[in-house]
Amino acid sequence: MQNQALENQLSMLEQTNAYLDDHTAIWINVPVINQYKNKIHQITIAIEKMLKNKPRIHTGQNILHLKKQIADKMDILDDTLEAYADDIGDESLRQQANNHYTDYFRLTYDNFLSKVVSVIDLLEANIENMADHGIVQDQIDDVKLNLDEYQISLDKEPTYDLSKKLANHSIDEYLGEAEEFADKLDKVMKRFKRSQVTFYNGYLAARTVIEY
Repeated sequence: MQNQALENQLSMLEQTNAYLDDHTAIWINVPVINQYKNKIHQITIAIEKMLKNKPRIHTGQNILHLKKQIADKMDILDDTLEAYADDIGDESLRQQANNHYTDYFRLTYDNFLSKVVSVIDLLEANIENMADHGIVQDQIDDVKLNLDEYQISLDKEPTYDLSKKLANHSIDEYLGEAEEFADKLDKVMKRFKRSQVTFYNGYLAARTVIEY
């Protein structure tokens, strides 16, 4: 694939991921969306690493915006973990899960990283018992991917580096695989065609390859 065509395709995939990140509340209860989104996100990070680029964040998704998205998602996960702790009467777990958006966003890098990782550890330690509360591994992996991207953007070594789990491919093969997941995502997203018209139209716009 020629350089400009590659850039355009990669830009579209990153734009699609960013759009879904900004509208998580609308689709969060459709787990398969998270699955396809995570696969696409893994692939774009893998390609960026092959190109030795920092992730190029489009649609205004700069480093602070990435941090905001992580804090937003952790706030949601914390609320669920806290509810679970209440249900089982675990006061220690409830206190550890009693975090809000600002408790994350205001922290410096090292403290932010430590807090996110420690709560992710708590979530994964309890995930088998939290199915009734709506927590699945894909939601946690979604945050891990955002954290990887955030760290790479800051020239830091990614904590989870989930893109390493992908099979080794050429860039063209990765893009072909990403487009397969994006096509599957398109089919699932049609459920919002009438119920969330503005959101759906925004998704279609994000999925459009722009010729620069």
